[in-house]
Amino acid sequence: MMKQDRKKEIVSGSLRLQAEARLASKPARPASSPLTEEILHELHILQIELEMQNEQLLLAQAGLEEARNRYLDLYEFAPVGYLILTPTGLVSAVNITGAWLLGLERKDALARRFNQFVMPEDASRWRRLFEDLIRNGKLTVEEMRLRRADNTFFPAQVSCQYKPGIGDAPPAVHLMLIDLSAGKVIAGDHHLATADLNVQDGMIFGDDTKIRHLAFHDPLTDLPNRRLMIDRLHHAMATASRTRKYCAVLFIDLDNFKTLNDTMGHDFGDQLLQLVAQRLLAAVREGDTAARLGGDEFVVILENLSEQPDESANQARNIGEKIATALKQPYPLAGQEFLSSASIGVALFNNPHDTAEELLKRADMAMYEAKSAGRNNVCFFDPAMQSLVTARIVLEEELRRALADHELQCHYQPQVDAEGRIRGAEVLLRWQHPERGMMFPASFIRVAEETGLLVPIGQWVLETACAQLKRWQDRLSPRRRFHLAVNVSARQFRQSDFVEHVHAVLEKSGVSPGSLTLEFKEQAVLADFSAGIAKLTALKKLGMHLAIDDFGTGCSSLSQLTQLPLDQLKINSSLVRNIGVIPTDEAIIQSLIDVTRHLGVEVMAEGVETEAQHVFLGQHGCHAFQGHLFGNPLLAHEFEQLLRRHWRRRERAGAPADSHAHRGVLTS
Repeated sequence: MMKQDRKKEIVSGSLRLQAEARLASKPARPASSPLTEEILHELHILQIELEMQNEQLLLAQAGLEEARNRYLDLYEFAPVGYLILTPTGLVSAVNITGAWLLGLERKDALARRFNQFVMPEDASRWRRLFEDLIRNGKLTVEEMRLRRADNTFFPAQVSCQYKPGIGDAPPAVHLMLIDLSAGKVIAGDHHLATADLNVQDGMIFGDDTKIRHLAFHDPLTDLPNRRLMIDRLHHAMATASRTRKYCAVLFIDLDNFKTLNDTMGHDFGDQLLQLVAQRLLAAVREGDTAARLGGDEFVVILENLSEQPDESANQARNIGEKIATALKQPYPLAGQEFLSSASIGVALFNNPHDTAEELLKRADMAMYEAKSAGRNNVCFFDPAMQSLVTARIVLEEELRRALADHELQCHYQPQVDAEGRIRGAEVLLRWQHPERGMMFPASFIRVAEETGLLVPIGQWVLETACAQLKRWQDRLSPRRRFHLAVNVSARQFRQSDFVEHVHAVLEKSGVSPGSLTLEFKEQAVLADFSAGIAKLTALKKLGMHLAIDDFGTGCSSLSQLTQLPLDQLKINSSLVRNIGVIPTDEAIIQSLIDVTRHLGVEVMAEGVETEAQHVFLGQHGCHAFQGHLFGNPLLAHEFEQLLRRHWRRRERAGAPADSHAHRGVLTS
């Protein structure tokens, strides 16, 4: 234990030295107060150390994943049987070939004693071999006759070795089985004679390999058959139990297949099934399984979905709909096009207590529900999950209509400076649903993101905000400079023509670029730093103000932030909310304000709801504020009334006209 602790200390010290070296190679920062300089230095060092550790972890994880996948392929699809026995002779693990050699499904071979597969005449020899193996651990190779589950037998070469337990791994006996009935044994040797080889579809097969391939694959479509599909399903169930990620089984039944067989003959039906198999393989992801059960029934197994049930359901629905779309395209048969479709039932799972038979039954029941609903449908087994997916589909359709039907609205929340002047507003999206009432972005933005609707919605918000800003600039006093802040989503920012679109909106609306602030989440900019800084630089050349939203909640790289042409950083409301509650958050806010001073940009606090929060922020140098303390989000005409009242009060009080904006920036 002391050695491990010492090793950690050495690694930690090495990282610190490397981080110090990296930091020393960066340009010197402008001088600050000693306390601020020390905090900034430690933040830089911690950031660099975290980045270095993350790089090492990612490399190690990629190497381990590659090695694991390589091992699994070698183990699962080897042309020999591999078994692991406990020291008492119980089968604890077996690959696909090993289970096939014994005439069992893999799950049925587990926990059985291996001696029950040894023919009676070789039983005593096996017992002595096993006992000697436990004692001396040497590699032993023997030939003996093994009995399958159906009581047929086959000669086998059995290679076995005892492995003592290491660490948490228990001791075990490893077996390798080779079926000698497929080849001829050279007398006095334990190697198979060379088998005739041939090449089919780029794969080399020996006679025994071809037999195994036929045993696990459907002869018509070459997809995995029921036997291999069940084994893959057991593997998916084990994976789901271990990773807690959902998997799904899709039961697919072709609509009106019997009609084709009866009217055009079985040859045409076989051709259709082969085309269906090709389309299934093209529609599923790499690593998923597409299998044929028989007749016109197929199964697809989806692994490694999300840990969240709603996200997993949406992923499975998307793949199911992709399959349904592929299968309803015309099929070229005998010089003419034949139309077909499929009904698809989906069953999600990550419960270790489920069985393969239960999952297939659930997906089959859901498939019949899809047929009852009019065929060419995707239906989930779980009624609650089906309801969730249906609600999501409805929300997506309603959201698409909302843009055309003018149900989306822009609301405006005031932003004030240190003197209490309303200097601008943040544009906030709302959805006035005809039945559900006012809906906030949290209830629909995720659907908009996943369906690609977030980009056109973001463009609509920008166009609406600019048009409204131009109307205010034309109607209100020219002495009053007024700003609007608009949020830009990560997906919108990633669009290759984003800068060009912003420029076109500015030209069309006629607003001054300096009266508009675009806000970005820091990760949206830093995800592709070179592209992000190029776009921000181009926007800055247009004369716009730029801000980073939710500052203090991400993992910002200060060295990268200093390279961005920013005007403002916004302190997230989650930190502001804890002023007077959590001292550490107050300290973070003070440090963030010091950082903004060091970077030479303005700082704005959002989510200010109490006078105590306002006073604390003002005392520590915050330049601007936004929150319910200063006003709720309002429709355009309501906000204009608020603005006019505010200016009249200031004029009556003898306050100077709001003829300029504090440091030139206004944001949300």
